Amino acid sequence: MITRGNGVEDPEEFALLLTALREHFQPVGIAEELLVEKIATSYWRQARVLRCEVGGNPEAPKQRRCAERLPQIERGQSRYRPAPNV
Repeated sequence: MITRGNGVEDPEEFALLLTALREHFQPVGIAEELLVEKIATSYWRQARVLRCEVGGNPEAPKQRRCAERLPQIERGQSRYRPAPNV
């Protein structure tokens, strides 16, 4: 987690991502819990790389901000909050 300088990340945003993944996959046991954490960490790092590719500009249009765009594309939702049940 980057906590200082350019590219500061929000620990609460990561916690929301991890919670959403836990709710989605409902891990049973330590092995599955570790896999869910690995998914969250891998996703978080990939989002960091994508932010670097677009210059890490927090003023970039929303459609270019990877931390917002990827979950919307994947799950049709905003940020990491679960999509409403339809």
